Amino acid sequence: MKIHILAVTPAYNKFCIAGMTEDGEWVRPIPGHGLNRFWTEEELNFNSYGFLRPGDVLNIQGNRPAKYKFPNHTEDFLVNEYNFHKRPTNQQLITFLQGKEESQSNLTNTLKGAQRSLCLIKVDEFTHYRNDYNPEKVKPRVHLYSNILQVGNIKVENESYILKDCKWIPYVLQDNLPLNDFENIYIAIGLATKTSYDQVEYPQIIGIHTDPGLNIQSTYPY
Repeated sequence: MKIHILAVTPAYNKFCIAGMTEDGEWVRPIPGHGLNRFWTEEELNFNSYGFLRPGDVLNIQGNRPAKYKFPNHTEDFLVNEYNFHKRPTNQQLITFLQGKEESQSNLTNTLKGAQRSLCLIKVDEFTHYRNDYNPEKVKPRVHLYSNILQVGNIKVENESYILKDCKWIPYVLQDNLPLNDFENIYIAIGLATKTSYDQVEYPQIIGIHTDPGLNIQSTYPY
């Protein structure tokens, strides 16, 4: 099965990835060895291509788990074999995404954690800021705006989302976006697993895909 990677996010000292098939089905690849839910840096490095990037296409083989460890994470897929297929251009990625944006009901069910945890939407605009409430752990956050969808984060008071996209995090933390006018903006939203302190699955922005796109920074994926 071929999947187009739409999310590469940090997960403790490892990484979480998610993508879509050609038919628009969400897949969250999980290492099939069962040792950990997340991928190591070595597992996502591919010879001359380097570390996995948003937009890359992987061939994966495996199966859906018999029972989901996290009931709302129904997109989980246990991977037994995988290899790198290709690295499309940003325009090819945007072309792939066209028409795959999802409905208000799909978004609402994702935000509520109603038997799903991933959603792709198209928005008109977004703004970003640094949450430096804790100076030792500054977090990038994003507000979304749409003329069609209700896109606010229903789990927090100011309706913003924490940004987990490895490609975009440094741009926001450095307040160094080279562009602020995008022709197309696709947002991948994913639920985190329940927190230990309040047992909430908080929605996060796990992928931002724009036209024009941003360059990968030299420090990527960190």
